[in-house]
Amino acid sequence: MAHDEKPTRTCIGCRTRRTASALVRFKVLGGKLVVEGRKLLPGRGAWLCPSQDCLSRAVRSRGFPRALRQDVLVPDRAALWSDICSRVESLRQ
Repeated sequence: MAHDEKPTRTCIGCRTRRTASALVRFKVLGGKLVVEGRKLLPGRGAWLCPSQDCLSRAVRSRGFPRALRQDVLVPDRAALWSDICSRVESLRQ
């Protein structure tokens, strides 16, 4: 990777490649799926576009367990979307 290129990741919902800064990262902590705000936790993560459509696709296609390579309890979509929105908003500040 050249010095001027930014890292890219693939959204588990729409399968589009984007810069890591344009996606939201998820991790498993204690068997539960959590949104990682600053991308500081080590280990495997799952990346998702901050859109409800991508979230629905990822949940429907079991994208989280596949990307994280483990069974994971995915909270209901409304709660997960609320957490995504709050994390994205906190990163903008």
